[in-house]
Formats: sequence, C-alpha cells, structure tokens
Amino acid sequence: MLASLEPAKRARPLVAVIGIDDAKETTGHLVPTDVLRRALWKREELGARLEPGMGEGSLALVADACSRTYRLHVTSATTSMEAVKSGNGVRIIPDLPEREWPEDRCVLTFPDHKPAGALDLALDAITVRYGERTTDVVALQLVYPRR
Repeated sequence: MLASLEPAKRARPLVAVIGIDDAKETTGHLVPTDVLRRALWKREELGARLEPGMGEGSLALVADACSRTYRLHVTSATTSMEAVKSGNGVRIIPDLPEREWPEDRCVLTFPDHKPAGALDLALDAITVRYGERTTDVVALQLVYPRR
C-alpha cells in the first residue's frame, strides 16, 4: 500500500526537465544559489557595529542581503553586551562584545540612510566584494530592482 503512495520516478533530473541539460551547469539564477549554498565552508564572518539611534530597518536589510550571498555571516557587536536602542526604540541585543574588526571585515550598516538607500549601498558593496552575478542573485531573492 505504501508503494502506491510513492511518486512516479522521473526519467530525467528536474534541471533537465526545465531546460538545463547538465545538472552541473550554472547558467542563469537557478543553479548558482544551490552551488553557493553548498559552499558553506567558504563563509566569512563580518562584524556589524551597532550604534544607538541607528535604523533597525537599514540594519536588517543590510544583514539580510549579506547573508543571501551564502558567503557571509554577519555578527552584530557593541562595546558591551547591553542592548542598543535603535532610532525607533527597538532594543537590539548584540551577538558579541565588539572586538577589533579589521576595516575590511566590517559590514557598513549605513546608519544615516533610509532602508532602501542602505540596501542599494549594501548591494554595491556586495558587487565590489563578490561580483555582479552574486549581487544579481541577492537582488533576485529580495525581489528588489537594482537602481
């Protein structure tokens, strides 16, 4: 009876059915996200410095865009482990006490920009660090038109 519930076996892998003949091919945006996801051993950890009065929307969008590269893990940090109050009064608890992050290991959170402006700047930074294709994948996942 359980065998009757098993779905029929496909003659070809799904990527072949939708038009990619070789499952290892990385054309378009279908396969690169999976390839990037499997490369977890290459992930970098970058620090995001929490500042009182910063926009939590901007912080969230920047951190989300970075994590969608599948290459970055963003860790929030402050000088102490006390919560930092955002511009709208949200208390943000840091992941770590701030350590000396080298300048090239810090994520700019663009505290003086509105969320959409911060996201645009984050996408520009991703392009500089990882290239246009990675940025295109991130923008596609966010359903965000690049400006």
